[in-house]
Amino acid sequence: MRVLHVETGRHLYGGPRQVLDLLGELPSQGVESLLVSSAGSEVLRHATQAGLGVAPVSCQGDLDVAFMWRLGRVLREWRPDVVHLHSRRGADSWGLMAAKRAGIPVVLSRRVDHRDPGWIARWRYGAADHVIAISQKILDVVQDQGCNPAKATLVPSSVSVSEWATPADPKGLREAFGLPETGMVVAMVAQFIPRKGHREVLEALAQPGLEEVSVVMFGRGPLLNEMRQLAVSLGVDQRVVFGGFRDDLPKWLSSFDALVHPAHKEGLGVAVLQAGAAGLPVVGGRAGGIPEIVEHEVTGLLAEPGDVPGLAAALKRLANDPTRAKEMGQAGR
Repeated sequence: MRVLHVETGRHLYGGPRQVLDLLGELPSQGVESLLVSSAGSEVLRHATQAGLGVAPVSCQGDLDVAFMWRLGRVLREWRPDVVHLHSRRGADSWGLMAAKRAGIPVVLSRRVDHRDPGWIARWRYGAADHVIAISQKILDVVQDQGCNPAKATLVPSSVSVSEWATPADPKGLREAFGLPETGMVVAMVAQFIPRKGHREVLEALAQPGLEEVSVVMFGRGPLLNEMRQLAVSLGVDQRVVFGGFRDDLPKWLSSFDALVHPAHKEGLGVAVLQAGAAGLPVVGGRAGGIPEIVEHEVTGLLAEPGDVPGLAAALKRLANDPTRAKEMGQAGR
């Protein structure tokens, strides 16, 4: 069986990592795969380094009508049995149209929980031969927007526990990132975009009772400089490290005391899965698929999106009871 996968995201965030994991496993199931991704993208570079079959095809996003024709040429040359569309940015529109024009069955993965305009949703879910939702929350949205339940399947994202369950080295972590020798150290792994909740984390750190808590914020994005300035204005910049986008995150994550992920919207949350595999308790937002991973009071604590006092209270509970925090982390794993 030959499957052509389309991932138009340029950066190796949670969704594209899932695609590469999938392509790495499919050969054992007798499936031959080819990944279509943008030339020069991190996704394509990592796929090439992993020895996966790749086809560089430029895609500039939802307005790039010509992507349909460029993808069509690959379909005619490679002749797959199935096209699997993994992302937005033109893949789930022009990619869908290219596959339908070629008469090839289409599987569409949905990784976000927001709602499309009604007519677009009806067209998209009607045209796709099958739809995969990575969380129950997304599955509910997809079906509510008109997708036939008979052709929609819940397939949660996953991570390798062995990759993330590395031996903890708290001292090495503090030395590597210039952190204080004492106090709770929390990780945040997310793009610097509004819905991830960086602002609320910084505002929570400024609340009374969290003076001994430090946070390392991994990632990049348009709000990075604004968050740097906010940390200074709130007087918490000495306890916040902006760690950038790291390929070696599995080396460090298990050495933290907790992960904070107060997203306002989230399809499922690969970073939350990674924290669970690393044995960390999670303070998360009660949004999207996060409550499907974080069981409140068992594997972590949940707060309402945007609730800074609630977020601060949850962090304070973990900081004041490290034994319970470790129990939650082990339960999460």
